[in-house]
Amino acid sequence: MISITSDFLIKSMLMFNELGQNIDIYIDGSNNINIENLSKGSYTLKIEMSSTTHTRKFIKN
Repeated sequence: MISITSDFLIKSMLMFNELGQNIDIYIDGSNNINIENLSKGSYTLKIEMSSTTHTRKFIKN
């Protein structure tokens, strides 16, 4: 599980695999992402907030 903390409202989160393919979209307002079913590898998370967008990378082992 990944938990995202922010002082701003998170509008959506998009997850991409190593090939840049969009593999999941989170729009429910939850700041938690279950990564249990993901394959091992590198992922990018694009976090869209009301006034800005952040990109974070993570590796699942």
